[in-house]
This record gives sequence, C-alpha cells and structure tokens, in this order.
Amino acid sequence: ACYAAAGRFTNATATEREAIGMLTNNVSPDQFAERMKLYEAGLAYCNVDHLAKYVEHLLDVKRFAEAEPLARRNVGIRKIISTNDGELFRAQTMLGHALCGEDKFSEAEPLLLAGYEGLKQRTDAVHFAEEKQKRDALESLAKICDATNRREQADRWRMELADSVRQ
Repeated sequence: ACYAAAGRFTNATATEREAIGMLTNNVSPDQFAERMKLYEAGLAYCNVDHLAKYVEHLLDVKRFAEAEPLARRNVGIRKIISTNDGELFRAQTMLGHALCGEDKFSEAEPLLLAGYEGLKQRTDAVHFAEEKQKRDALESLAKICDATNRREQADRWRMELADSVRQ
C-alpha cells in the first residue's frame, strides 16, 4: 500500500503478489485481489466505504468542488473492485451531484441518469443510502433541466421525486 501511495505501482504489484503467495487456507484472498487490481490500474489503496461517506458529507454541506475529485476517485475504484453494482451506481450519483453543484451540467447528467436508473432497477436490494442517492439524483436532474430550459422534463423529474418520497 505504501509503494502504491508513493506511485511505485510495479513494487506494489510485486509485493502484493508475494503476499498472496504467502496466504494460508485461513485467510481469504479477496482483499488482496482487490488491492492487486487497484495497483495494476495505477491506483493507490484506500478504504472506499470511508471515502464514500466523506464524499456524502461534503455533498450534504454543499462543498461540491471539494467533493468532486474524491467522488471521481470513488467511481474509479468502484469500477475496478466493486462486486456490488449498487456501490457503483451510488458513486455515479454522488459524482453527478457534485458536478451539478458546480454547474457542470453536461458532465453531470449522464452520470446521474446512469446511477439513478441503476439504483431504480435494484428494488430488491435498496437500502436507505441508495434511496437518498436516488432522491439527490432526481433533484440534480431537475436542476439541470431547469438550467438548460427543459422545463417539462424538470417537472417530470420533480413528480418522480415526489412519488419516491411518498413511498
């Protein structure tokens, strides 16, 4: 992890491979394999669950510019290691929400749509955090449509938001 943090990914990969070779039957290789994927992609390890919670906090207090690079990192890591699509969809909506807060609408909209549609499809596994991300995505999509003179679409997003709050 230290090698990767210092940008020495060749060393990080070799050391991780060595660590995997030393595993005993009592230890799951999953965490090691995740880190290996990150190092091979040129990314340093971080606890993505903590990262996501911090990004959520920054978004809640409307510190969008500060949240954006961390949200980008969260999406990048989730694309590489996530076995749970909900985590990637949540990460996409958080990045989209950060970009929308900075008025970067053309970049935000596809992320918000992908994240929202993905979360909407997961009705069997939705929990509170995913519901919050869905509502945030709808609010941001309505804001984007208002800002780009698509009032009718903005109203449809607001109606969908109202319906989701009632459920």
